[in-house]
Amino acid sequence: MKSNFQRAKKNIFWSFISVLSKLLAGFAISILIARAPGVEVYEAGQILYAISLAVVISLFVDYGIDTYLIKEIAAKKIEKNELSYISGFRVFLGIIVFFLFYCILLLTDFNFQEIALCLLIGAAYIVNVINRTYLAYFQSQHEFKKETSIAFISSVLLIIFIVISLYGFESIVSVGYSYFFARLLSLLMSMYYISKSEKCFLPKFNFNKFQGYFVNSFSFGLLAIVATTCIYLDTLLLRFLTNDNPEVQVAYFQIAMQFVMAATLIPGIIGKGLLPVLSSSDDQDATYFSVNNILMTTGVLVAIFVSMYSEKLILFVYGEKYLMVANALEIVSIVIMMRFGMMYNLFLTIKGNNWFRVLGSLAMLITGVIANFILVPLYGFEGSAISSIFSHIAIWFVYLYAVKSMGYSILLGWNFLKAFFISTLFIMIMFVLKSYEIYYVLPLVFVLIVLFVLFVMTAQDKKYIFDKVKFSLKV
Repeated sequence: MKSNFQRAKKNIFWSFISVLSKLLAGFAISILIARAPGVEVYEAGQILYAISLAVVISLFVDYGIDTYLIKEIAAKKIEKNELSYISGFRVFLGIIVFFLFYCILLLTDFNFQEIALCLLIGAAYIVNVINRTYLAYFQSQHEFKKETSIAFISSVLLIIFIVISLYGFESIVSVGYSYFFARLLSLLMSMYYISKSEKCFLPKFNFNKFQGYFVNSFSFGLLAIVATTCIYLDTLLLRFLTNDNPEVQVAYFQIAMQFVMAATLIPGIIGKGLLPVLSSSDDQDATYFSVNNILMTTGVLVAIFVSMYSEKLILFVYGEKYLMVANALEIVSIVIMMRFGMMYNLFLTIKGNNWFRVLGSLAMLITGVIANFILVPLYGFEGSAISSIFSHIAIWFVYLYAVKSMGYSILLGWNFLKAFFISTLFIMIMFVLKSYEIYYVLPLVFVLIVLFVLFVMTAQDKKYIFDKVKFSLKV
């Protein structure tokens, strides 16, 4: 038992470092691009749009196969050298997707600089997906430290290359090369580590096996494509639906969304760590209720802070050139609270209702498309922010209906009355602190959120957490 807990603790720790490094790298890159003296706002928009587009096209190469790979290799249902065929499957998909992507770009009104950025960053993300095949293998063998080391080095290399590109070459196309070479080096590192223990690691092609992968991972692939596309849908449509400086509008909206992504790091990490625990737990419901109470309360408090301090946050992080972003950030702060509802997502997954998640993602996608077509021509990037709220409301309706239909309360353990009380008190304190500089307020806000969350927790939950902390320190 103790050995299993030690292994789980190490896995979650290294997973946290891996995800944190990727998130901080993305946030740091957006700051570097925004504050680079030679980069105009419209050029920052071109880079951020290319990144969003690359994420979406890479989903068709990813195809949700990581989950299948980790599960099957860990359970010893497929041989380790199957990795070669799975990487071959992704290389095959990558070639097709990149060719189609190139053809589509030629049909757009993008200039040469935009096309070059999209192709280079798109290729980098495809290479990264192929690399994740090997990283998933490390995870299946509980070698999380090795996977994290590669991800961390890749993030550091990317930041170094981008700094050289922006301050040395002063060319935003060179940012695309930075992405490609950083991801390529990461892939080579993974292949090197694999080659030390595996004879077969180069991609192999077998179309009979590819057909099997396509069928076995279809539900995972569909969910990954639809769910993640929903997140970047607003950015993709904004570029074509707005009539006034589309690249600038994209830059404003994407920078606002960087705060949303950064704020929701916590639920993402908790969800990743809890998935294997909940899968084997005999007392799942108690865990759902306790964690959901903590996450939802935290989400409300973080959303309040971001909304009330949106202008100061933008000035502090990105500078006066991007002050307009505060308008969008104030709007999308509501989305932060919604994304803290990670336990609803896990609840449906563990309870075997994965298709409710697919249905929710489809509802989110359809609502987002309709809202963007109506609101973006009227309000530009602020319309995209409002559309993001509507699309998240759509998926929440499906989640709440699913939870209710299963005989559970839609609050899923969230102590709403206590949360309402401390939120009101938190708002009052934030008003009092408004006159102070943001760097004085930030540490105080962190302390207040921790104290208020402890207040809404039950005595049993507090005891459980403190006991786990004590046990961890002893191990």
